[in-house]
Amino acid sequence: MKLVLFDFDGTITRKDTLFEFFRFTHGKDRYITGLILHFHVLFLAWLKLYPRALAKKKLLKHFYKGWTKEDLFDAGKLYFHKVIHYITYEEAMKELKAYLDDDARIIVVSASLDVWVKPF
Repeated sequence: MKLVLFDFDGTITRKDTLFEFFRFTHGKDRYITGLILHFHVLFLAWLKLYPRALAKKKLLKHFYKGWTKEDLFDAGKLYFHKVIHYITYEEAMKELKAYLDDDARIIVVSASLDVWVKPF
């Protein structure tokens, strides 16, 4: 059996799914407001003067404070069904299907949350 590893963001998808998920779950206005409130953290992370993992953690805390795990996973499933198909590379999907047809085991590697990667 073949083992195939695929990166999620940037290989299977055309966009960073974290930010797309923020926008999907909160709408355009609340998404933009959240990014403006955390601009300093994002800018410092972009300059590599602040750890990206901590910036991600701050954004996740801002957007999902008060959400339950079930709320997140439900939103992840909805995101997958409504949005993910529009942001995936067609060629990557064809390649994944070809590997599946060849009975390969595919593992998707990602720094994204399993909330929306798992349904994929």
